[in-house]
Amino acid sequence: NGDSLTLVVTGDIIADVASTANDLTILVDATATDDGGDTTLILNGATLDLGQGTGITLNSDANDIAKLRFNGGSAQTLEGNITASADGEGVVIIEGSSLTTQDDIGVAGTGVASIQIAASKTLTQKAATGDAVTFDVVGNVDADGSGGTGGTLVIEGGDAVSGTDGSAVTLATI
Repeated sequence: NGDSLTLVVTGDIIADVASTANDLTILVDATATDDGGDTTLILNGATLDLGQGTGITLNSDANDIAKLRFNGGSAQTLEGNITASADGEGVVIIEGSSLTTQDDIGVAGTGVASIQIAASKTLTQKAATGDAVTFDVVGNVDADGSGGTGGTLVIEGGDAVSGTDGSAVTLATI
């Protein structure tokens, strides 16, 4: 019937615990009905700390799209990977404010479908100390999914902290 599902998390997420195996894992799954209804997770909090576990996985099919929307009222930070269940699944949207992350966005051979960055917003991916990152997007990085000029994408390796060398960006594919 094409019904869509949207879940909005209005506050911060603090889910980094002592064990990586127990860190928060989120699956945005749009494939349950295969009827053209999308599934959207909107994150409004400034601090989104999922830890070093699995992070957020986007699972889409041919007519049901998993969407991850960052819509904070102020700058947002994310600790946690953003991955796709299969190559070319899921859309990441940066629209309310800018987002900084220190973890993977897509992985080699399993990139997210596209990233949309609203005008005057910035998506910054930093390879922080001890955590090399990958960036893999199968489709466009633009404002709205239709090739429009959007905000700014920054992929930064070697982000040093207090004299400790940062890590590498081991893959950057668009």
